[in-house]
Parts: sequence; structure tokens; C-alpha cells
Amino acid sequence: MNGGKVREGLFFPGFRGAPTIVLCHGYGSSKGELLTLVSALQDHQYNVFVFDFAAHGANDGITSFGYREADEARAAIDTVAQRTDVDPASFGLWGYNLGAYAALREAESDKRVRALVLDSAYDKPEQMVKVGVEQQGLGGFPLMARSAQLSFDFLNRQYRGELPLSNSKRMSTLEGVPKLFISAADDPELGDITRQLYLKAPEPKDQAQLGHGNFANMGDEDSAPTKTA
Repeated sequence: MNGGKVREGLFFPGFRGAPTIVLCHGYGSSKGELLTLVSALQDHQYNVFVFDFAAHGANDGITSFGYREADEARAAIDTVAQRTDVDPASFGLWGYNLGAYAALREAESDKRVRALVLDSAYDKPEQMVKVGVEQQGLGGFPLMARSAQLSFDFLNRQYRGELPLSNSKRMSTLEGVPKLFISAADDPELGDITRQLYLKAPEPKDQAQLGHGNFANMGDEDSAPTKTA
């Protein structure tokens, strides 16, 4: 339940009392695309939970590119933490673009999050609005791009004073939480932002580069990471 809206999710049990990994899908995706990753995590005895954000899967609504989705991620953690077969104080979050922003924003204010994997993350939702416009082939039409940005700003005006995730006060809350930042060669704009987030993040942290974004949908050859200094 989040903001009066019911969200359906799937819980995959691992070892009883083990930590739970919550998977946060990307923009235009859904929980169904994460099932391969679910199986890999279950093989390591983790509990796994997947769900769809607003405006994704069978859910109605309008995406906020991470603002409200972070609250949905917290609602998912709250729900799973009520189970008697999980560790209620130990969660990991994996996210891709939209999901990575939501995961990072949630983790900065939730001590139950003990590990993060952030694939093609961004610092503020406005950056993803720009990427989304370009992916739809509208980047060459300045008026369309500006209209999309203005509409987003109006719909999310309550977040006007929101600080970027890389703000030092926000990032400092993640000291001691292991973090893996993944950038994709086929998405250079988000890749650059992800690397900047890595540089500003406190330890412990690591980074890797993949040929393609969205690790969950790749085969073994595509998903072999290249660690970067």
C-alpha cells in the first residue's frame, strides 16, 4: 500500500531469516523483466521482492521519475519487513535508471538498507526527463523538449526545493553502506552522471562498466563487468 494505492509484488523466499533484496525496475519496464535476476539472487539464498512502480506494469498513474517512486520503494520494504521469515533490519536495493534513483533516495533516509547496486543512476529526475525525451526521438525539437520539462516541473512542483542526491549531507548518510555503481557504454549521458555519483559517494564503494544498461536483461557475455579505477 502506498498513498492509498495498492501495489502488488512478488516475494521469492531464500534462506529463512536472510536479508531481502528489493529490485527496482527501470523506466518503461516492469517487474517481469527482473525474473532472471531473481533466480540468480535466490541461488545465493537471498529473499527477493519485485514490484511495479506507478504507471508501469498494470499500475495506473504518472511517473515522477523517482520522487514518489522512492516512497514506493520504502512501502515495499515496510511490507516485506512485516514477514516473520526475513531479517526486518537488513535489505539490499538494486535499481536501474528510474529504479536506481528511487533506491538511492530511499537508502539515504533508511538505515535498514545495507547494500546498493545502482545501474545507470542519475542525480535528479530532471536529468531522466531529458534522456526520455531524447530516447523518444524528440531531442531535436527544442519546443517539445522544453514543453516536457515544463510539464514535469508543474506536476512535481512540491519537490522544487529537493536537493540532488549527490548533496554532501545526503550522501554522508550512506557511509558504511556498500555501493556498486554501474555505468553503461551504450548510455553515455547516464553513464557520466553515474560516475559522478560514484566519485561523490562515501566509502565503501565500487564501480563497473557494462557494454549495455539494464544488467537484469543480459546474457552472460553482455553482463561481464569491466571494473574501472
